[in-house]
Amino acid sequence: MNKFGIVIACCTSDAHYAKACVYSIRHFLGDVPVCLFVDGDTGIFFSATRIPGVTIMSNNELRDPWLREHCRGWGHTKMAMLWESPFERFLYLDADTIVWGDLLGMVKSLDFDFIVDRQYSYSDVEIRQWFFDQTKLLHHYPDFNYGDYRDKYACNGTFFARRGALDLELYKQAYALQQMDDSIFYPADMGMWNFMVFYSAQKFGLHVVSQQYQVIPVDHSEKEMRENYSPSVLVAGKNLSPAVLHFCGKKAHIFSRSPKVAAMNHFRLRYLTEHEGLSKRQAYMTMAKEDMLYVFKPKAKKGWAKLRRLIREAFTGCNREKQV
Repeated sequence: MNKFGIVIACCTSDAHYAKACVYSIRHFLGDVPVCLFVDGDTGIFFSATRIPGVTIMSNNELRDPWLREHCRGWGHTKMAMLWESPFERFLYLDADTIVWGDLLGMVKSLDFDFIVDRQYSYSDVEIRQWFFDQTKLLHHYPDFNYGDYRDKYACNGTFFARRGALDLELYKQAYALQQMDDSIFYPADMGMWNFMVFYSAQKFGLHVVSQQYQVIPVDHSEKEMRENYSPSVLVAGKNLSPAVLHFCGKKAHIFSRSPKVAAMNHFRLRYLTEHEGLSKRQAYMTMAKEDMLYVFKPKAKKGWAKLRRLIREAFTGCNREKQV
């Protein structure tokens, strides 16, 4: 196994982002090994493996039977890499991210079990909103000093980790708690991931380094994104602030001209034209189809489901009034 590499967790519906992520890695970080870790069928990703140094792995191939069964779907797929990453140490990336600048140069001299993003200090209300219900969690782990880490909790769309640094049994316990009461942890993996990392730091001396390097575009102004994290910065040859751009909250799509999504669309286009060999017109058409299918269609389905629910509730209310 390689000592260091990059893991991108992905599935069919975010393949278009994951391929852009791969291309950003090749642009900024050279030939560092990359593993696309796929939830389910890997077929849609085979073209990416023609890029030297890019491999593919499915959660169907996990060695541990418990991980193979439970590390599936939104959030939990990525968790398997904490124990079965093909790299001893790795940079983890969600599919809807891109690398920006010499990110590895920023951390190459650091010794770590984990390197996590650091943004600001969370209040108790914010901890409950984004990570876990402290009261319920303390019922099961009364020795967890959660308040000691309020300035270190992180969005785990990106992190650096050492394979096997966390105890698998702790994950199994946290997973069971979430199945028993889904209000203990923030949905999916983020709450339990933060709990596991910082509980392990407290109890077992896990070496966690907090360092600000994640940029979530929806949290920044258009001016800041244009001046620091857009393709125009690359054209101008400006010095870059190393970062992982994480397009969560509001997904990037080709129909937007906002500088908040320009970097993702730039590397999507480069992947299709430089690797797939499409013309720019063909690439734009492909991107439009992808966004209609994976961004707008799910929104329309949710909107229709909401509308049907409101109509049903309205008619139910009318019927009750008639009965009265």
